[in-house]
Amino acid sequence: MHRSRSVLLAALGLSLAVTSASAQARRAPRPSLSKIELTGYGGYQFSLSSLSTFSGTLDIKDAVNYGGSIGIRLRPTKLIELTVNQTSTDLRLRRFNGVTELTPIRVTNFYLGGYNEVHNNNIRPFFGFGLGATWFNAQETFGDDWRFSFMLGGGVKVMFGEKQRVGLRLQGNLLMTFLSTSWGASCGGGGCGLGLFGTGVADLNFTAGLTVGLGDFWN
Repeated sequence: MHRSRSVLLAALGLSLAVTSASAQARRAPRPSLSKIELTGYGGYQFSLSSLSTFSGTLDIKDAVNYGGSIGIRLRPTKLIELTVNQTSTDLRLRRFNGVTELTPIRVTNFYLGGYNEVHNNNIRPFFGFGLGATWFNAQETFGDDWRFSFMLGGGVKVMFGEKQRVGLRLQGNLLMTFLSTSWGASCGGGGCGLGLFGTGVADLNFTAGLTVGLGDFWN
């Protein structure tokens, strides 16, 4: 009888130990993820467009770009992000008579969007988009102007250390700014459609930056 009671107590103790271990395993932290990510970067931006005017061809010279972003993690692989990108360059007018005129201009892009990481390993490919506005500032000559803009981008983050709170972020972005826009609607046998039309300028940049994570994300 005493032996049976000992076996029963041992079995009960083992059951409690297994239950406790299972509960601890369920509470065990997932791979270390940051709730907030701060990134500062620099790179080079290429102008992909030019505009024809009555005086000649107008474009923006390629130049160094720099900026930063604040990302907030909503899900393990999904973040919303506020991005500011800036380029100090020249507005270039190539006149029909062969003369080229340069006007200093600062172009600043503001975007609110999101991006998706492919996975949460220390090497994290990602892609995303943003909507916002572009500020053209040539105060000394033409003044300034705001225009609607959007961004498509992608790249990779390489996170360091066990906690993965510091990393290198490499990225490429396509920026599209509308200089003039109009809406149009058409209807037919298949229904009606609404479209956005306009002219704009496109830029492509490649950047490298440092990402620092703050806080813990728990899913």
